[in-house]
Amino acid sequence: MTKNKTLRCTATRMIYAFMEECSSDYNIADINSDFLPLMLFLSMCPILFGSLYGLYSALFDKDNSAVPVNLSDQSFYGFNMKGLNGQRIKHRFLLIRHGESEHNANLENGVHDFQVDSTLTCIGHEQSKSVASYIRKIGFIPNNIYISPMTRTQQTATPTLKLFQREIDSGQISVEISPKYKEINACKDYQAEINGSTFTFHKESFTVFANRIRKLVKDLSDWSRNLDKPTQTMVFTHSMVISELLNHIVNKDRADISDEDWSKVYWQVANGSLTCIDYTENADGRDEWHIQAMNFTKHLPILSGVKSPFV
Repeated sequence: MTKNKTLRCTATRMIYAFMEECSSDYNIADINSDFLPLMLFLSMCPILFGSLYGLYSALFDKDNSAVPVNLSDQSFYGFNMKGLNGQRIKHRFLLIRHGESEHNANLENGVHDFQVDSTLTCIGHEQSKSVASYIRKIGFIPNNIYISPMTRTQQTATPTLKLFQREIDSGQISVEISPKYKEINACKDYQAEINGSTFTFHKESFTVFANRIRKLVKDLSDWSRNLDKPTQTMVFTHSMVISELLNHIVNKDRADISDEDWSKVYWQVANGSLTCIDYTENADGRDEWHIQAMNFTKHLPILSGVKSPFV
């Protein structure tokens, strides 16, 4: 399956690159009529690949059952809100890495463009739709949705926000664009629009970034500890944010590791992947974090981000 997804990914990129090249170098009136059928065939290839993949999934994917949407019974990756061994899940977080960005695609092709706030590729947009479809399938209904202010995360969140538009409009689900979940800014200062206001984010070292995530974990723990009912939160964020969250949860504090050494203990998460963590109350009254799923990618028709984990 991975090989098929890789072939589809490569073919899609080649087709879009070919079409883009043709559209930039030629006027449609100048193209020989013998060439038009080939262009038509190539333009239909992405649709054909998608249709074949959908047919394959429908015929051979054995896990097509939907999960009940009742919050008390909701499950993800085999774990329900009642927890294990007497644990009571107080707060479930679904962490979603953004879809493939132009920067990610360039890195996988060996091009280091140092884009800070890049947009999604056509593959990234497809991955974003797959995320929304899978969230609908498993019946995950968030109480809160947080989105990093980066363009690629906001674009990734768009199909999911449409999925919950009625609940958002009615106030059942709160949505916030939050700089707490933005990626490390290792390149240069940049500006971003958040809720109609312009913010400047300064370049930060890994140590500064790790301390920022440490504070975030503490804030999330304090919030979760004081909840009076089970709560679910969805976060559209970045690979390094997810990686650092996981490291702090398992008590692997890396704030004193040099910028050169941090990648030696990096948790790899693919574009569009899902990571699920729970804040639980044990039978003896102790609260603790549990990692229920990491880098879940079954819902993705195309895998990417393996060679480009950064930003």
